[in-house]
Amino acid sequence: MGPCYPTAMSPPLAALARPTAPGGIRLSQLARLFSEEDDQVSSEKAGRMQRRAVLFRESWLQSLRRQALATAYTLRPARIGDLPPMAGLLIRDVLAGSSGVPDPDAALLKPDGLCGIARDLSVPTLVEAYARGLYPWCHAGPVKWWAPRTRCVGNPRKIRVSKATRADAKAGKYKFTFDRNFDAVIAACAAPRAGRFPLTWITPKIMRAYAALHDAGLAHSYEVWDADGELVAGGYGVASGRVFVGESMFTRASGAGAFGLALLHRHLAHFGFELHDAKSPSPHLRSLGFTQMPREEYASYLSPPLAASRPGHWHSIQALCGLP
Repeated sequence: MGPCYPTAMSPPLAALARPTAPGGIRLSQLARLFSEEDDQVSSEKAGRMQRRAVLFRESWLQSLRRQALATAYTLRPARIGDLPPMAGLLIRDVLAGSSGVPDPDAALLKPDGLCGIARDLSVPTLVEAYARGLYPWCHAGPVKWWAPRTRCVGNPRKIRVSKATRADAKAGKYKFTFDRNFDAVIAACAAPRAGRFPLTWITPKIMRAYAALHDAGLAHSYEVWDADGELVAGGYGVASGRVFVGESMFTRASGAGAFGLALLHRHLAHFGFELHDAKSPSPHLRSLGFTQMPREEYASYLSPPLAASRPGHWHSIQALCGLP
């Protein structure tokens, strides 16, 4: 059973579906109903664009700081050796002037997975890229395509859940939702984290690209709310084939992130997803059961698509929001 896609008609159109008087509905009434719906859609879109203009922004000072931090990150001893092959590939890419999606099998070994410049981040291009196992990523300079030799993945049915997380679920400490506030989630993922190097790859350009993918029903957020209705954790990712490609997560309250991840995995398993791709390994992910998977094996999970990979916003299922 896949996610519950919205199927109910909006009030104006629902009125047309109800039985009418013998004379039927007049053309003027029909035109007015469609006009009212168009006005409502336009108003919602304008409000969404206005909200994103506030959330998806970076001042010149913030941009300068990010560029400086990215330079310092790149010049670390462990990474400085990546610069010559990276420069060579990017120069070849610029000279070729290709705007298409590159071949992941042609990715560099060092830096691992670099394929080329991501000039186009439109919805169709992102869909094609994810279907081929690529994703866009960059701290500074042009956005680049990546397809590493291995991916850190977990089977949603086998991810471990701690006793503390089960206790939080049983106590009803948090509420879990899907696609309730994608914009706030991606903005929170981009914000600096306490105790972490304050460098993000989630720039305004990236935020706008994934927001468009979300509007198309292909990028999804999950949210965790506390008892006061405050957003305290969440994350977002892309549904591609039988893989949910996680992009980023955040947490603002103890235990909220683990709760959200556990319920995300319950839903992914129910929807039929076979992998949750977290891209890079970490001790925490390993403790949950995530492992490394070769690029070639990973590619085999990118088709055929599931019902949940089709366009449409997701809804949480109440029966899955508790942990046994």
